[in-house]
Amino acid sequence: MMINKTPVNAANPLRQRAFIPAITSAGNGELIVTYYDFRNDTSADGQELVDYFAVFCTAATVDCTKPANWGNEQQLTTGAITSFNILDAPDAAGHFLGDYMGLVASGVNVTPVFGAVVGHNLTADFTRAITLPTVTARKH
Repeated sequence: MMINKTPVNAANPLRQRAFIPAITSAGNGELIVTYYDFRNDTSADGQELVDYFAVFCTAATVDCTKPANWGNEQQLTTGAITSFNILDAPDAAGHFLGDYMGLVASGVNVTPVFGAVVGHNLTADFTRAITLPTVTARKH
């Protein structure tokens, strides 16, 4: 069952791949999955641009085994952390973003730690708060 929201790319099906997933559950029953994908890569300049995303499913109210129940996607590589060229990642028998990546929830606070390329053969770890869609909906 595919839950990532990577769009169909008929011109290059390889751009539909999602990789390095992480999953956690928030205190309110919301499931969160993060992943990288290539959707913003145009290949026009010989780069392989990657972004990091999160999708959500509220297990208390819907069946999370159904792909249609995963949504409210958020792009996490925004602002100071933008799309990056995976081809510039260090080579450790494949392009490598780092060992120390993960996703944790405490109550309704969800925080990923994820790797991103910041220069040729150089990565760094980043974090940012993830806004749960169910918490946002309750505030309105």
